[in-house]
Parts: sequence; C-alpha cells; structure tokens
Amino acid sequence: MPSFETPNGDKKQKYTLEPGVHGWKVVERVEFGDYQFYTEDRISQRSGDEQIQLVLLVGSTEEHIQNIQMLTFSDAAMWKVAEFLKSAGIYAGEGVPVCLMAKMCIGLTGKCRTANEIPEGKKYERTDIAEFLEAPEQHPEKIPGYLKSENAADAAKRLEAVGEPDYSDDIPW
Repeated sequence: MPSFETPNGDKKQKYTLEPGVHGWKVVERVEFGDYQFYTEDRISQRSGDEQIQLVLLVGSTEEHIQNIQMLTFSDAAMWKVAEFLKSAGIYAGEGVPVCLMAKMCIGLTGKCRTANEIPEGKKYERTDIAEFLEAPEQHPEKIPGYLKSENAADAAKRLEAVGEPDYSDDIPW
C-alpha cells in the first residue's frame, strides 16, 4: 500500500484519494500490514450465497489505494454484479445467467466514482467506491464463456487452457 512519512519519520499507510473519478483494476492479492487479501471465490457469511472477494487497486500507478469489494450472487445483490461488469465493459443482457469465477476477474479494469468518509469507530478518513461507472464500449471477450451458455466450470477449463495472463506490468491507466 502506498505510504507517506510523517515529520518525525514514521511510515503511515495511505487510505484516501481525492474524491472523484478514478480507474480501478482487479489484482490477485495485496499486502495490508501483516495481512494478505486475495481475489477469491467465497461463501457469504451472512447469506450463505456464492460470493467473490475482489481486491481492487483504485487510482493511478503513482497514487492508489487498495479496496476490497464483495460480489454476492443473490437476487438482491445482482445489481452490484451487473454494475461491476458494465464498468469493465461487459454487458450480460436480461436473463443471461452469470457464470463468473474469481480468477476470471483478475486483470479487469474500469472506472469508478469515489467518496471519502470516516468509518464508524475509526479516527481516519478512507476512500470507498461510491459507484462503478459504466464503460462506453463492450468487451464480452474479457471473460471467457461469460456470455455463452457454458457454465463456470467449463469456462474455467478454457481459461486454464489459455494459461495464466502476465500481470507483471504495472496498472495501465
């Protein structure tokens, strides 16, 4: 995580960006102090529904924050899944089932609007994603099998056959 030095030389982690429109990118993992967070398939502790924990870098290559977003596959939360995918330029359309796995999301990019707030019980301000912004162009090829009739397991096999993408370059925006 980006950091800055205080006048007495202590390192502090950066939690905020200027509120506004910023780019985002899904990454495989980030380190946060002694913790590591991963983009991974999970089960929601609240509802028991399938869920993806997304690790996002929000901002530019010079200045960014890390953000964790949950995509839950329940009827009540599908609006957020659709909003996230549209921000990446992927449009499923009405009635198209969402077959999505965490590793299919790694490397996706888009734009979001951010806002700053002080979380309840905390002393510091932090930047959160207020909304994912819709991309003007469509890129259904970004998620293999997503707009086709194959299920997530078949799509994952096709993804593995292609091999792991190279994420060695830095954030491209």
